Parts: sequence; C-alpha cells; structure tokens
Amino acid sequence: MEQLGIPTVTIATTEFLSLAKDTALSQGAADTCFTVVPHPMGMIPLEEIRKKAEEAFPEIFRAATEWKPSPAATLASAKTPYPAERFKFKGTWADVNKLYYEKGWSLGLPIAPPTSERVAEMLKGTTRSPQEVIGTVPPREGVLTVELVAAYAAMANAKPEYMPVILAAAEAMVDPKHGWRGSTTTTNPVAPLLLVNGPIVRELGIQYSTGALGGGPNSHPNISIGHAINLVGDVSNNRILSFQRDRFDVGLRDINLGKLRHDSDVPPIMGIMEHLFKSIHDILGVFRRGGDGEIKIIDCL
Repeated sequence: MEQLGIPTVTIATTEFLSLAKDTALSQGAADTCFTVVPHPMGMIPLEEIRKKAEEAFPEIFRAATEWKPSPAATLASAKTPYPAERFKFKGTWADVNKLYYEKGWSLGLPIAPPTSERVAEMLKGTTRSPQEVIGTVPPREGVLTVELVAAYAAMANAKPEYMPVILAAAEAMVDPKHGWRGSTTTTNPVAPLLLVNGPIVRELGIQYSTGALGGGPNSHPNISIGHAINLVGDVSNNRILSFQRDRFDVGLRDINLGKLRHDSDVPPIMGIMEHLFKSIHDILGVFRRGGDGEIKIIDCL
C-alpha cells in the first residue's frame, strides 16, 4: 500500500515489532509507521482484545493523520545475489565457527568452512547454473541462488550427490503455495518434514526404517540435508535480523526421511505421492505442521 502512495499504519504486538520492521525493510520500506499493542492478540478473551483496540485507537488515529517518514531514512544499497561475497580469513576451525556464529551466519551448530573450493565441489552435484535464482526466503526475503544453496550444503558437510535433494527441498519451500512465511513467523514450533521417495533413497543411503531419526554412522544424508535446509531457512539473508518466534524451538528442526516400500507403514500423503508418480521417479515432499505440503520431482543427474 505504501508503495502505491497510500499512507498506512502497521499494527504490531510488542513481541513481533522487530520482525515487522525486518519485513518492511526487506520490502524496500526504509521507514514505516508502526503502532505497538501489548502481546498477545490471539487466544485471549474477546473483551481483552476490544480493550486493547480501544486503548490503541488514539495512537492509530494520530499516526494515520500526523506521521511522516524521516527524511534521513535510507536503505542500504542492495548487493547482487551472485556471485556471493568472498573474504579471506586465517584461523582454526573453531575460529571459523566462532566468527560465523557471531555474524549470524550459522545457528550455533558446528559448520564446515564453505571455501570457494568446497562450494565448487558441491556444485558438481547439479547441472543447474550457480547464478540461478531459486526464490526468496521469508520473512527477510533473502535472495536464494543455487550457489548459496551449495554454500549452505558445504557448511552442513553434505556431499555433492545430495544437491538434487537439497535443491528440490529449497525450491518447494520457497513456493508461495507452501506458506513458508506463516511457518517461520508463527509462535507455534513448526518443523519442516522432508519425505524422499524413489531410487535416490537407496543411492544416497537415506535412512527410512527403524532408527531413521536416531543418528549414527549411516544417518549422514538425513542429518546433513536437514542441517543444510535449516541454514537456508535461518541464514538466508546473511545475518539473522530477529530471533525465532517459536514458543519452544525444535532444535535441528528439519527432518529428512526416505521411504522405499509400498506397505501399511506408508504415511497417507506418501501413498498419494507414490500413486501419482511411478516408482522409478525420485520425488520429494516438503510438509509443515498441519499437513500442507509441496511435492517436487528431484533433478537427478
């Protein structure tokens, strides 16, 4: 509305003000008019909502009639998404991990340094151009390229052959129909679930049976693919501008599972996927809390 020249007042609760400002900046608004109301507004009696609305109305009216953007407000010049910025650093792996964590480039879990050589090696796992834009990652709208996905995969210590699965997952999650913005800004502890089906499950060694979520020497594909997608979701704008809003975080939130067999254990949604595609197809489903999901055919080499 502001971009159309129509003055607006954005109402945000105290807990979501920083996220609202981040989102406004990502949409090109250097200065936005906000009215803040006490959190929460949901899951409380109607009388409390009315009371908060009545108390906030004078400030909303004042903002709508008097507020003007600051002449000094400017947007930082946008960097081109490709090629990704390079820098030189000398130190130990521990030093690299400390730097990345302090810069907001990692989540606190150990990462492998994404050197130019390692990212180039990851890119050998796909035929897609490194400069291809996959989409933007909500809510900060960081531009996601194939090169950046390769960098996150390298940080997660994934293997090049995992790239088709990681790219398919990222592509499905940025699809507007998936509703990633709602998942990543809600106070509910939503966790993405990646379900992989087809010959690629066996080719990559993705765990799908007893103990699939238990870790161990055979779980590298599951863990590294999940970590890579987690990095895509939380570090996609080069820095974390505001903390996660989940009431209880889920740790390594991205769960990656494979499924090979047609039997009574097949989840209903996977049964649909297997019904739509032949068993020779490699397919990936990305689901979020509530059962919504996007299905993508994996770009296998």
